[in-house]
Amino acid sequence: MPSLGAHQLSFEEQKQRAADIVRLLSMYINILDSYVIEFFSENLWEKVPRSWRPTLSALTAPQLASLLLENRSSAGQESVWPLSLLAFRAAAHGLALPRQPRGVSPPREAIPGSSREPEEFQANKSQSSRLGHLFRKHVRPKKQHEIRRLAGLVKKLCNATGCEHVVDMGSGQGVRELSLHSLDPPRHLVHQVLSEEEGKLLEELGQGQGSPPLVLAALHACGDLGPAALRLFAQCPGARGLALVSCCYMKASEEGGYPMSAWVRSLPAHQLPYKLRETACHAVEDFAQRLRGQSPALRSHCYRAALEVIIRHLHPHLRRPPLHAGGKAHLLPFPDYAREGLRKLGLHSGMSWDVAQVEALLEQGNKVLAYFCLTLSLAPVIETLILLDRVIYLQEQGFHCQLLPLFEPRFSPRNFVLLAAKLSGQLSQLLCPADGASCPK
Repeated sequence: MPSLGAHQLSFEEQKQRAADIVRLLSMYINILDSYVIEFFSENLWEKVPRSWRPTLSALTAPQLASLLLENRSSAGQESVWPLSLLAFRAAAHGLALPRQPRGVSPPREAIPGSSREPEEFQANKSQSSRLGHLFRKHVRPKKQHEIRRLAGLVKKLCNATGCEHVVDMGSGQGVRELSLHSLDPPRHLVHQVLSEEEGKLLEELGQGQGSPPLVLAALHACGDLGPAALRLFAQCPGARGLALVSCCYMKASEEGGYPMSAWVRSLPAHQLPYKLRETACHAVEDFAQRLRGQSPALRSHCYRAALEVIIRHLHPHLRRPPLHAGGKAHLLPFPDYAREGLRKLGLHSGMSWDVAQVEALLEQGNKVLAYFCLTLSLAPVIETLILLDRVIYLQEQGFHCQLLPLFEPRFSPRNFVLLAAKLSGQLSQLLCPADGASCPK
C-alpha cells in the first residue's frame, strides 16, 4: 500500500507517524550516524545485521536503486531477502511522505542517458517554456522550475486568505515573479533572521493596527531561516498565510531548529544528530538514476574510504579531513587518485602503502555502495520527521497547515512546501483539489 501524503493524515495520525519514525531511526542509529568514508577504517560493515550482508553485497548498482531506494521489483532478483531486511525496506518506504507532486505525471523510468528535466525544459534545457524572458534572466533552470510553481501556489494562497501583499523571505530572484501577485513593487529589507532579530523584523513588516494582511513566502529557506519563518508566521498578527520550502536542515542551530513541536520533543530518542540531518538533504532520486546508469563516479565512495585508511596510517589522529578531489577524480587509477588527494591535504604524496591491502579494499566496492544506499534509503524518512515536526508545531497553536510535494524531485530534491493559514476550512480543498486539476502546472 502506498504511503499517504501529509495532507491525507489527521493531526493524530501525523503525530503517530512522527512517533513511528523516531522509533525506526533509533533502531538503526548506529548505521545512520556514521560516515561512509570510514567504511574500512571503522569497519562499518560490522554494523549491518549479519543476515543482511550476503544479500546486500550481492546486489548490483541498478538493483540497489530499484529494490532498496525505490522499492520496486527488479529483473534478475534471485536471492530471498531476510524478513528483517524486507521489514526495514517496507518501513522506510511506508513512513516517508510520497515525493511525487500531485497534478504532475510521474517521470518514465530513467535509463542511462535519459533526461531528468521536467517537461518544460525538453525543448531547451536552460529555458523554461512556461516563463517569459524577464523571469528566466540570470536564473538557473532548477530555480525557474521552482519559482514558477511556487508563485502559482502563493497566488492561490493569497486568494484563499484574502491577501494582496506577499513578503518574500530570501527567495532571491524568485521575488520577481512572486511580486506579480502584489499591488506594490518589491520593497527590500536586509536582515539576518536570527532569534534576537525576529522582533525587529516583525516591526519592519509594518504590522500595526490597520496594516494590510500578508502572506509570507520563502523558497529554500536554509538552516535557521525555515524555523524563523514559522515563528514569524505564528507571531505576526497580520500574517494570514505561509508558503515555506526548507533546505539545509543540518545548518539549523540546535536550539530552536529541531524539534519545534512539544509532541516530538516529548518522544524518547527524538534527537537528530548532525549526520542524520545532513542525510535528509541528499538527492535520493538523482542518486538512484546514477545507480541505474552504473555511473563510473560511483567508485568515488570506495576510493575515498580506501584513502581514509592510508591517511590514518600516515596520521593516526586525523579523521575525515575534507577533500575536494574534483569531478573526474574517480577516472584516475587509484594510486594517482591517492597521491593527488594526499597532496591536496598537504601530506607526503610520495608515501608508499601496502598495495595488496589497498587492492583488497577496492574489491569491496559493492559493500561500500550497499552500505551507503542503506543509509540513503532512510533519508526521506528523516526529512519527513523534520517536516512533520514543523507541521505539528503550527497545529499545536491552532493553525491550519499542509505539506505538499510541489517540485519534480529528480530536478529539485527539496520539493516539499509547507502551507499554513489562519482561516477556517481545509487548505488542500482551497489550494489543490485531490484530482490535481487546479494544482500549479
